[in-house]
Amino acid sequence: MDEELVNTKNRLHKFLEEEISLFFEKSRFDANPEITIKNVSQIILWVCALDEFYKKSDGDNYSNFLKGKSSSEILKGVRYARNRAIHQFTQLLYISAGAELPATLPFPLFEIRWKSVNELPSPDKGYKNKELENHYLTHLENKAVKYTFESLKVLFEQIKLEI
Repeated sequence: MDEELVNTKNRLHKFLEEEISLFFEKSRFDANPEITIKNVSQIILWVCALDEFYKKSDGDNYSNFLKGKSSSEILKGVRYARNRAIHQFTQLLYISAGAELPATLPFPLFEIRWKSVNELPSPDKGYKNKELENHYLTHLENKAVKYTFESLKVLFEQIKLEI
C-alpha cells in the first residue's frame, strides 16, 4: 500500500476511533439526546467511509477477512441504514426511555436505538437492497446503537492490525 493510502487509512481509523470514544465517554450520557444523535450520525459516516476505503484498496483481502465474522453482518446492516437514509441520518434513530447497563452513574436515562425498517425514510432510487436489509433487521433494528459500535470498534481494530 502506497504512502498516501496508508495515510488515508490511518486518518479514517483515527476519526472513527475518536467518534466512538466520544460516544462511550461523553455523548452517550449527555443530557441532550440531540448531541448524542449527532455523534452517532458521524460514527455511521466514518464506519461506511472505512468500509468503502477497504473495499477499494484491499478488495479481496478485505472480503476474505470479513467472511464468517458476525460483526461483518452488523457492518452490512449499518451500510443498509446509511444507504436507506443517506440524506436523512437522524431519521434512522430514535430515543427510548431507560438505558442499557452497565453504565457509570450519574447518567441520563435514555438510549439511542435503530428504528424499525418500516419507520425508515423511503430509500433513494437504487438503494433498496434485500440482503443488506436482512442484516439490518437481524442485527440493528430496535437495538441500542452502543452494541453496534462495540462490535464495529473491535472489527476495525482487527482490520487495522491485519490488513
